Amino acid sequence: MDRKGIALLLIAVVLAVAAGGSVYWYLKGMPAAATVEAAGPKVTPVVVAANVETRPLAEIFRDGGFMMWPITFCGIAVAALAGRAMWRMRAGSTEPLAAVRAGIDSVLFWGVYASVLGVLGTVVGVLLAAQAVEAVGEVHVALVSGGIKVALITTAAGLAIAIPINIAHNYFVTRVDRLVIDMEESAQKMIDAIHAG
Repeated sequence: MDRKGIALLLIAVVLAVAAGGSVYWYLKGMPAAATVEAAGPKVTPVVVAANVETRPLAEIFRDGGFMMWPITFCGIAVAALAGRAMWRMRAGSTEPLAAVRAGIDSVLFWGVYASVLGVLGTVVGVLLAAQAVEAVGEVHVALVSGGIKVALITTAAGLAIAIPINIAHNYFVTRVDRLVIDMEESAQKMIDAIHAG
C-alpha cells in the first residue's frame, strides 16, 4: 500500500472514530431527568439539564434495544472484511482483481445493511412510542421518550458504521480502478514493444 493510500485509510479511520465518538459523547451528556413546573392553573413542562449524568457505552447499547445486536454484527463484519480487502490489495499480491473487487463490494453491502438496520430501529422505536400512547390514551413525554430514544440510538449507530464504510469503499474502488488502468497501460506498452521489435 502506498503512502497516499495509507493516508486516505487513516483519514477514514479518524472520521469513523470521530463519528462514533461524537455520538457517544452526545448520548453520554444527555439529561437524566426532566421536571415539570406549574405556572398558575396551567402546567408547563420544562427540561432541567442541571443534573447531567454520564452514561457508560453498555447502557447506551442496552437502551438501543434488540436492533443494536445486528447493527453491531454488521460493524464487526465490516471491520473484518475491510481488513481482508486491505490485505488482498497489498503490494505484490497475486490475488485476482475480481476477487479483490468482490471483497470490496461485500464491505459496502454490510455497511449499507447497517444503515438499513438503523432505519429499521427507528421504525421500531416510533412503533414503541405509538404503542405506549395507545395503551394509555394520552400523550406524555415519559411515554414516548423510550421509543424515541431507541429510534435515535439505532439510527446513530447505523450511520456511524455506514458513513466511514462508504468512504473506505470509495477508496478501495479507486485503488482497484487505478490498478486496472496500470495493468492496461503495461499491456499496451508490451504489445507496442512486440509490434516494434
